[in-house]
Parts: sequence; C-alpha cells; structure tokens
Amino acid sequence: MRPAYTFLTVVSLVLLLFAGVAQVSWAGDYQVDDFGDAFDDVPGDGNCATEDDTCTLRAAIQEASATPLTDNVTFSGGGTIFLTLGALSVQDDMTIFNGSPASVTVDGGGGNSIFVIGSSIDNDLVVTIEGLTLTNAGGASSSAIQIATDAGSTRIEDCVVTGNNITAGAIQAQGNVLILETEITGNTSSTNGAGLQIPSVKSPHTVTIRGVLIEDNISNSDGGGISTSGSLLTIQNSEIRGNMALDSGGGIHLIEGEMSISNSQIIDNSITGSGPTASGGGIWFTALAGVWNGLAIGDSTIAENEAPNSGGGIYFSSNHPFLMTNSTISENVTGARGGGIYYTQPSDSGQIGNSTISSNESAIDGAGIHVEIGDLTLFNTTVYANLGTQVDNGSGVTPYITLSNSIVASAPNPAGLQGQGPIPLACDGAITVLDPNLDHDGSCGVSITADPDLDPLQNNGGLTATHLPGEDSQAIDNGDNAVCMQAPVNGIDQRGFPRPEGIFCDLGSVEAGASIIFVDGFETGDVSAWSTFVP
Repeated sequence: MRPAYTFLTVVSLVLLLFAGVAQVSWAGDYQVDDFGDAFDDVPGDGNCATEDDTCTLRAAIQEASATPLTDNVTFSGGGTIFLTLGALSVQDDMTIFNGSPASVTVDGGGGNSIFVIGSSIDNDLVVTIEGLTLTNAGGASSSAIQIATDAGSTRIEDCVVTGNNITAGAIQAQGNVLILETEITGNTSSTNGAGLQIPSVKSPHTVTIRGVLIEDNISNSDGGGISTSGSLLTIQNSEIRGNMALDSGGGIHLIEGEMSISNSQIIDNSITGSGPTASGGGIWFTALAGVWNGLAIGDSTIAENEAPNSGGGIYFSSNHPFLMTNSTISENVTGARGGGIYYTQPSDSGQIGNSTISSNESAIDGAGIHVEIGDLTLFNTTVYANLGTQVDNGSGVTPYITLSNSIVASAPNPAGLQGQGPIPLACDGAITVLDPNLDHDGSCGVSITADPDLDPLQNNGGLTATHLPGEDSQAIDNGDNAVCMQAPVNGIDQRGFPRPEGIFCDLGSVEAGASIIFVDGFETGDVSAWSTFVP
C-alpha cells in the first residue's frame, strides 16, 4: 500500500526544504585576475566581479568578507596593485595566498594602510596573508597591515613588508598573531615600533615571530624594530638587525608584558637620541606591574648594539624574572653603565647560565654587567675582555652580582687602552662569591686568581660564539660538578656539549675538550636547536 500524504504533510516538507536552503552558506574561492583597484559590483552574491566583469583584490576581499565561512583569495599572475580607493578592509575569515612575494606587490599609494583586519564589530577573525610584498603605506594612523581584532588570530607568512612611511608599525598587531618567514625591512614610523607595533589592549594577547628578519627600520620614538605593550611576545629563529629608535629600545622596546627569545640574533641596533631614556640599544625591557614571566633569552646573540645612556645590549628594569642561558652578549657600547647588560630588579632575582659576556664597552662602569638594584647570579658564565673607560670601576661586573663556577677577567691588552694605563678591574663593589670562580686580578675575591688563558671569541661549535679555554687554563677541571649538573647549566656547556669532560667540570661557559656527535643536541636531550616550525 502506498503511503498517504496529506496536504499539510506536503506543505511541511516544502517549508523544511526552503528553510534548509535559506541556511546554506558556502566558502568561496576567488582568483584575482585584474591588478587594478575597483569595487565589487554586487558584494555578497558569491561572484567576484567589478562593473568591468573582472576580479580585483578589493572585490575578492569584499566577497570573502560577505560570507560567514573561510574563503580563499588567490592570484592568476604577477604584478603590482596600486591602491587608489583606500585601505583593503578584511571583515571576515579568509586566506589571501600567493606563492611568492616576488610576484605580487600591493602598493598603498602613500596615503593609507594596505590591509585593515577586523573592527570593533568583527572582533574574532581568523585571517592568513601569505606570499605578498607590501609597500608604500602612509598617512594618518597607518600600517601596511593593521590588525584591529584583539580576540582573533592572524597569520602572516612569507611576506615582505618594506618601504612604508607610517604612523604606527609596518605591522600593527593585536589579538593572537603568528608571523613566519617574513622580512620587515626599511620602514619608518613617527611613533613606536617601526617594524612591528603591538599596542596595549584590554587583555594580554600572544604574538609569535619565527624565521623573521626585522632590519633597518627607524622609529622617531621607541622601538626601532619592535615595540610591545601588554603582550606575550615570542621570538624564535629570527634576526633583528640595524634598527634605530630616537628614545629607547633600538631593536626591541617592551613596556609591561613578557618576552621569550630563542635561537635569534639582535645585532647592530642603536639609539639616535640623547635624552634621559636613551637606553637599551638592543633591548629595552620594563615591566613593573601585573603578573608576567619576565624576560627569557636562550641560544641567542646580542651584539654590536649601542645606546648613549645605559644598557648597550640589554636594559632590564622589572619586578619580574630574568633568565638568560647559552647566549653571547658582545661588542655592545653604552655612554654610561652596563655595556652588555644594565639590570635593575628590586623584588626578584635573575640568573645567567652558560653564557658569554665579552668585549662590551661602557663610559662609566660595569662594561660587562652593571646591577643597579637587586641580585643577579652567574652560573658557569664567562665575563671577559670588557672595557670600562674608568678602569677602577669594574670592567667586568659591578655590585649585587653572585658568581658561581664563573670567570670574570679583563683581556691582557684591552681594546682601546693600547697598552696605556692599568688593565681594568674585573669586579667593583659587593660581589657575592660561591666558589670556585676565577678572576684575573683578585678584585672579585674568588678562589682562583690567574690569567684565564682564553682564545678569541669565535665559532667553537653550537649556536653562538664563545671563548675556548687554552690547554693550560686554570678554568679547566676546577668547577663544582653539582653546579654544572643543576639548572640553569643542566649538564651541558654553552654550545650544548656535555659536562664534565674530565673528573670535574670547567669554570665558565665552555667545557674544554668536550665533543658532540649531533650538533642539534640529540645526544644530550637538548632540543633547543631543533626546528620549532609546525606546519
């Protein structure tokens, strides 16, 4: 028997069918085939088409912004898109993808931002921009990429952001932002963070840069390369080089927040002004309020940075933790205190382990490290060949430092003195000693006073340059194994080579005679040199 259908049943089925159709949404794939700048003719109809029936980047973004699902915008060829109608407004989840930044350039025309992502209404967008060159953004409140969504997630990959003259950062990042394999170079800003600006928002957000070059950016305020406030910033496998700031933080400027730096180089950044805050040639870090994890640096080089006031390499003034391991601070210069590191920590203690502080210069004292307030402990660290112009004020370290298994010494003929006058003192002031340690002149009050017999700073394996002890150095086999095996030394030297090589471990950052088969740390269990990229 055939089923009986009433009129009401049929009507109900039809209504359900149309209700389902009304709820259908689709993710579009829009291919840009017109490198001009024109609006979409009918935004939201699922068809990227200008009045000339072509698909411009602006029209594709308009269509992608009109659908609730994640859309894909690609390019049919290469060329330069000159924006003439203002910034491109990204208002919904989408991926804008090109295979190579060399083939597609978006030129902002000098009068506006290039991409503006999100708004106070659309506050949780998920957006990817990949494979573009972005240049010539400018004008009021401008960035090449301005991310206005503080609850969303933005991924910027394999892009070149260059030649922008902006009033914010070349990239202004709110929300959770991941920047991969990107070059941010040659941008100028009238405010903080010419390369990357991370402004303060209501709640902390996470910004990660990995495999990124931030170079030759100029800020007329703070943070030539990066300026961040109230964020959790992670820097991995990246290079921050040749940036300049007028006031503070030539490379990086942080006020409130926390920062982790690993396997990175912060080199040749500088402060161009001379005001009272002209400090932190490489890094300026001040975080006094809130609950943060402070500053952590590992397997990195901070070198050849310059500041007129304090902290040629690092200026650290915070109530939160400071930890540096397996890193080299070298050839930084300051016109005041702390050529390598200027440190103030009134409410917590800091640690440096397995690191090298070498060939830094200061005009007053603490050419290697100057501690103004607080306690900083050095474990298996080498402080060598630093030059303070005032030779009686501690060229290596100044007060409130604790030494453990470490070397503090001046070079026999420090650069700049040319054999004239006395060799600078290793230490000055109230140094706490947890022997064994070694200095060259007895000024630190340690157990061993001798020439440390160190080779020049060079590549001796590992990720950073080090001073290898000579075969007759008294640093060899005079360390405390208990210190070498505990954190932050963890049974390895700065290069990742195992300790001890003999019966006892060596003083300082390098274990003489140690060898390793796997340069990525496999045999020691150290995975810091392994790739952190997650596809």
